[in-house]
Amino acid sequence: YIGKLDAVVESAGIATNVGYFFGSLFWGQGYASEAVLALSNHLAMSGITQMHAVITLENIASGRVLEKAGFERLGVLPGSENIQELKDDEVEYLRLVTT
Repeated sequence: YIGKLDAVVESAGIATNVGYFFGSLFWGQGYASEAVLALSNHLAMSGITQMHAVITLENIASGRVLEKAGFERLGVLPGSENIQELKDDEVEYLRLVTT
């Protein structure tokens, strides 16, 4: 087990909360980039036309992973994540699938 991927698939062709987790021993080896690209391509082939993801503002590496998978940065969501009562900024990403 090196990590996991997930997404919430809505009936209207939208996937929200596209996300992933990989153990730190596997960072920087391309596993996340390859897996997120495969997941987003699978979702696209399954009729999903919009994929949404968010990451914490400081997580630059995850931003690169999403961009390699065809996601575009939309902007910062100030104070949108609440971890142990501390507010943190997140960055929203979107991948649109055109036919």
